[in-house]
Amino acid sequence: MSGRTFADGCGNPVLAEGLHGWGSLDGAVLARTAIGDHAAARHAARSVAVAPVTGWYLPELAVRAGERWAVGIDVRVDAGGAARVEMDWYDASGQFLSSTSGGEMRLGAGAVWTHVSAVFTAPAGAVNSHPLLRMRSAAGGAHWWATAATYRPLAPAVPAGGDDGVQAAVVHGWGPVVDGDEFDYTGAPRADRWSTYDGPGHAGNGRRTPSAFSVAGGVLTNHGAADGSTGGMAFRSGRGSRHYRMEARMRLYNVGAAAGHQYHPVLLCWPDSERWPHGGEDDWAETDIGSGRMEAFIHWPGDDGSAQSCAAEQVDITRWHNYAVERAAGHVAGFIDGVEWFRFTDRRVLRIPGPMHPVVQLDCFHRRAVMQPANQDLRWFRIYAPPR
Repeated sequence: MSGRTFADGCGNPVLAEGLHGWGSLDGAVLARTAIGDHAAARHAARSVAVAPVTGWYLPELAVRAGERWAVGIDVRVDAGGAARVEMDWYDASGQFLSSTSGGEMRLGAGAVWTHVSAVFTAPAGAVNSHPLLRMRSAAGGAHWWATAATYRPLAPAVPAGGDDGVQAAVVHGWGPVVDGDEFDYTGAPRADRWSTYDGPGHAGNGRRTPSAFSVAGGVLTNHGAADGSTGGMAFRSGRGSRHYRMEARMRLYNVGAAAGHQYHPVLLCWPDSERWPHGGEDDWAETDIGSGRMEAFIHWPGDDGSAQSCAAEQVDITRWHNYAVERAAGHVAGFIDGVEWFRFTDRRVLRIPGPMHPVVQLDCFHRRAVMQPANQDLRWFRIYAPPR
């Protein structure tokens, strides 16, 4: 699925050394099996769930207090379900200190590999950790497979001044802003920068209308109403590119009384050709409002649109955070407040056929339904020179 390079902090990441470091937490028999449908691995761990919720332990990881680690694993299940990564922390004497849980990732049924990941910070006193994979099946007796575990150290977050928060562009040295919008004006989004949609909503649900957008006090607000009226807009500066770097400061929250279906905000890159799925689609910050997590869905070009590389990260989306993406020749990576939370290098992700441009949307996924009113706020949207 992901095709990443496995020279990281995980011992035996693709089970080339048998089941060394891998095991079951609930008594289910764990076996090593050959696979032929993964882009990088030839073996996977496999078991049959003996309960609706099951778990495995992965190879241990030596850590130091304060270190940040991105821990991920490629998972699939035949019956559908959900999975998350957890981390147990231990001190120098081997005593258990605490446990940290990542966000849960929904998994479809079948043979599609999904990358389940989380970012962890080692607590005081920690010298060793045990990554865990927790799985919840949609049906009894589900068959689970997992492989390609990655433990990647992350650079410490570098704080920035003012209300900009920690930015990937600053932490990773992307250079000056070359385009975008600071939303330092009042009224509608600038027509020379944004093309606002006016027509049917996502899959014909609700309606996208320019009046959903307003700019005031240094903030762009995209409002979703109870009747499904909401907004979408595409950046129109002509800087579409096959490779790119961009970052947005965003918060997402419901307004009014709690009632109705949840809106679905997304920051994405769409093909300039308007050909989908042949041109690909990079949904680099996507979620349901109220979910408590951020997700990414990088659709593979040239497929039917369902084949994709996915990631999820637990985060309080109601607060301001900086979401960033980098598409380079060898990877697509995402960042939250300067910390990398996904990286895909599969050739099916990278074969983008043409330039893409940024889009901001607040989608209605429900037909003829009452929606919970919500806002998608952006403080700024910044575009940087593409990586070389």
